[in-house]
Amino acid sequence: MKPLAYILPIAIFPLMLFLIGCKKKDSQGVNASQYYVKYIVSSSPNITQGWANKINVSIVNEKNDTVKFVIDVDTQSESIIGPVTKNFAAMVRAEMPSTNQKIYLNAQIAVSKDNEPFAVKEIDNSINLRNSVELNYIVDY
Repeated sequence: MKPLAYILPIAIFPLMLFLIGCKKKDSQGVNASQYYVKYIVSSSPNITQGWANKINVSIVNEKNDTVKFVIDVDTQSESIIGPVTKNFAAMVRAEMPSTNQKIYLNAQIAVSKDNEPFAVKEIDNSINLRNSVELNYIVDY
């Protein structure tokens, strides 16, 4: 009877360590998932308004700062930020310098979790002329 009393705790202890070590950490823990966000903005010109050639773009980066930059019309711009944590509020906005200028504007937000391929989470492709587009997405998977 004594040998079983000694062997049982010795056998259970490694199992307990394994189960505790495999526990998933919360979003602030060391083992929390890491996410990367890809913002994509593309456009096509409106031939009748040939003078429109620049687009103002704003994105939220991994520090929750709004970063602004300018891209050319008829191009595609991709910006990847991260790592970010779950519940990060991603935002991309593209707009013409003048509200009188309208072009074909498209935007996407894609997310990669733990180095997996990017998956599109929000998309706004329009066949209508417009002067701005904005997308928002909360990282939640």
